[in-house]
Amino acid sequence: MSVRIGFRVDANEHIATGHLMRCIAIAKECENLGMECKFYLAEDKMTDKLQENRLSYHILHTRWNQLDLEIPVMKSLIKREQLQWLVVDSYQADVNYLMALNESCKVMYIDDLAIEQYGIAAVLHYSYLKRDIAFEALYKNSKTMILAGADYVPLRKEFQKKICEQREQAILITTGGTDPYKITQRILEHKNEYKELKQYTFHVIAGNMNQSRKKLERMADEDSKIILHQNVNNISDYMRKCECAVSAGGTTLYELCACETPTVCFSFADNQKEFVQCMGRDGIMISAGDARENDQIEQSILRDITELTQREELRNRLAEKMRNLIDSFGTARIAKALY
Repeated sequence: MSVRIGFRVDANEHIATGHLMRCIAIAKECENLGMECKFYLAEDKMTDKLQENRLSYHILHTRWNQLDLEIPVMKSLIKREQLQWLVVDSYQADVNYLMALNESCKVMYIDDLAIEQYGIAAVLHYSYLKRDIAFEALYKNSKTMILAGADYVPLRKEFQKKICEQREQAILITTGGTDPYKITQRILEHKNEYKELKQYTFHVIAGNMNQSRKKLERMADEDSKIILHQNVNNISDYMRKCECAVSAGGTTLYELCACETPTVCFSFADNQKEFVQCMGRDGIMISAGDARENDQIEQSILRDITELTQREELRNRLAEKMRNLIDSFGTARIAKALY
């Protein structure tokens, strides 16, 4: 009998789409090894991504922010569907939830925050930040399998392609599934104030839950230099062909590193802030700061992106740092650990 793996993850107006996408990446790699995968979601949202990837799923009809209440439901499903592993990707999961499910099957938690020890089968924390050492120390005397560091970044297969040698005079903007501070809209509204950017095409990736989507559609209709992309399945192609990018924090920054695309990054949530700061501090990307702390962050981003377009040696230096950070085979390492 093949290994059966469940993925407990949600994507909605409050939870970034990146959580679902990285679980999909892991699931596809697990399928390549012959494992059976199934997703479990509280609500019927963003399931089109699962359908596109031909992944089976089950809607729990529970509350995404009250996971403890669904413990009996998940335990019953684990037993009925004979799961050997359950991968949990939710900031709402606490020690009680994870340990309760670990009694029914082996649980791996994708732990972005790395501030607490969980007595479960495995923990994935793929940040490259220096606190990884302290994270491993948390589990020094435990039996928990630790997958830590940039060697375990869960990127999709598309990010293993060869880098495009010829880039277009274009800028990519991506903020993930949502854009609560309307950063994309604000950038596009002010881009023409920078004469150096007037010849640049702006490729805008608009997530399904982007609050400015209708406005962005109108802007694209009125300006031929703005090209709006929705429901994109090949974002790596745009990353590779654009001269540089603007991106919110999250796994997308690792994807941009895999494509060696010089990037201005920013944060708008607590779980992004340190990552974005360190990418800037370590000279891997240019950090424009946090949208919650800078009322005119679009101006900071536009100044930084203008500098990137004007300085080839800076773009080359950032691309080299990106190349040295990540090798794009983290997902395969995760799948082998679960096999």
